[in-house]
Amino acid sequence: KLAKQYGNLDIRSTPSGATVSLDGARQGQTTPFELQLPPGKYVVKIQKDRFYPYEETVVVEPSKTRPVVADMVRQLGRMVVETNPPGAKVYIGEDLIGTTPFTHEKPVGTYVMTMKKPEFRDKVIQATIAPDETLSITEDLTERSGGLKITTNPPGAEVHLDDVYMGETPLPIEKKPGKYRLTIRSKKYREVSEDVVIEDNITKNIHRDLDPVVVEFRIDSDPSHAKVWINGEDMGYTPAILHKEPGNYT
Repeated sequence: KLAKQYGNLDIRSTPSGATVSLDGARQGQTTPFELQLPPGKYVVKIQKDRFYPYEETVVVEPSKTRPVVADMVRQLGRMVVETNPPGAKVYIGEDLIGTTPFTHEKPVGTYVMTMKKPEFRDKVIQATIAPDETLSITEDLTERSGGLKITTNPPGAEVHLDDVYMGETPLPIEKKPGKYRLTIRSKKYREVSEDVVIEDNITKNIHRDLDPVVVEFRIDSDPSHAKVWINGEDMGYTPAILHKEPGNYT
């Protein structure tokens, strides 16, 4: 009896873990591995997810080892990214991939992208890139804004932000984030002035109890100890020190 002669295929790939088909028949191992075969011609096909297939026709000779080395090429897709308004920087992780509008080639897969533009809220999206296809992405960016809800006791006070009249209390205000000078004015009440910070996507409630304005004045007479009435109200005798709100009195 004559012993049948065999040859070998030493199959490797970069990266490893690829599946191998021999003349269309899938093998049960992944790269790297060695396969013993009868001499002859074979079509070797090496495949891995997200890489282009590698195919080679090889001849197996008796008692020889034929190397098959596949340097796999990653599949690419293309994305066209636009924002409204334009000029947003787009990141995948911490890597800047472009400023809108732009076109970018990327290995196939699913990516989480963050779009950033000053004075606009960050936009986070997920994009899946398919091999040899162009994915169009258009996103509307939302301008950053926050709010104030201003109430006073009594109501009807004037509200100014950075010396710009905004309306009367109770008053809702929406503005870009930042630091503003808030002034509340009402006749016969002390003016309230303070710095406020408006934060993105937050509405702050501001309530102020207004203090009446009181004026001190003195009434003298010669001779003293004269009876004093203010608008018919008995105020005592001179010299009298009185505290009243601003206005006209008899």
